[in-house]
Amino acid sequence: GLLGAGTTATIASILVARRIREERGLVEIRASGHLIVCGWGQHAERVLDSLTAAGRGTSIVLVGELDVEAASDLLARYRGVRLVRGDPAVVATLERANGRHAGGAIVLGDASRPGADERTALVTLALKSVRPDLPVTAEALDLKGESHLRRAGADEVVTSGEFNAFLL
Repeated sequence: GLLGAGTTATIASILVARRIREERGLVEIRASGHLIVCGWGQHAERVLDSLTAAGRGTSIVLVGELDVEAASDLLARYRGVRLVRGDPAVVATLERANGRHAGGAIVLGDASRPGADERTALVTLALKSVRPDLPVTAEALDLKGESHLRRAGADEVVTSGEFNAFLL
């Protein structure tokens, strides 16, 4: 063969190492025009289902603090979805997701955490500090949260109950 056995083994190990890095969410995203989905709330799978079914050719980058098992499962089920592991309220995490060149962002509320809407507002602020004109859609779990999210700079606020309509 053209490639020696040693070369083939090296290429294989590079690919395996890359796959592990992707599952751990340690890759730097170089894409642009992608959609960043922040958080892993109770609607996250429905959102990913809708976005991948719509298949508008936009790549999706999920930013969140998933454990390795959940991440591996997610990447296996949603082909083409990339993962950046980390806190989406931290600017450095959003920079790894190439937030500066993203086409838009969706911030999901996480009902399992206390103060979910405040946390969503922090993530929105972080996104807007990475790129002030980035279109951000934020999910409010509580009606009172909407005004906070607007002040934080969310371009659209969706309350949990209206999520299905938003996805359509």
